[in-house]
Amino acid sequence: MPLEPMQEVVVDPKLKPFLIPKRYELVKKLGSGAYGCVASFKDATTGEKVAVKKIQNAYADVIDGKRILREIRLMRHFKHDNVSRIRDLIPPNKPQHDDIYIVMDLMETDLHRVIHSKQPLTEEHFQYFLYQILKTPALSITCRPGLPFGIHSRSTGAGVPSVDRIFLTWSR
Repeated sequence: MPLEPMQEVVVDPKLKPFLIPKRYELVKKLGSGAYGCVASFKDATTGEKVAVKKIQNAYADVIDGKRILREIRLMRHFKHDNVSRIRDLIPPNKPQHDDIYIVMDLMETDLHRVIHSKQPLTEEHFQYFLYQILKTPALSITCRPGLPFGIHSRSTGAGVPSVDRIFLTWSR
């Protein structure tokens, strides 16, 4: 299968350009972190907006390489409204490459930005976050009887657990 025509896109002048298929049009840089840079792109063929994460020098360190591989392998299995999933991995255009490009769902925001925003978080926010976490399929699977996880809550008397009284324990 022939590779798509590629283009260099400057997302951040301080970093090497992204090398991605020509069908992606840059919308804006979303952020950067320890492993790379994330930008929003519009797929010209579908009209959808996606996030593309560029992991620079992915093979420079064995430990980091394993962490990146673990992230990719885990994210392939996530199917949840509030968790970004991997749509595609952009194949390198040459055998000797240093960077990995992950195409993901574009989310409105992330939990880090919500927590560190100037907007005060209310009890309702925490209840909603907890509800979203507890309704994940992965958590319900790991909390079956017989597995070494347990969810415990103490009721406030009204039959509804209070957010600050729910905790997850691990036992062997």
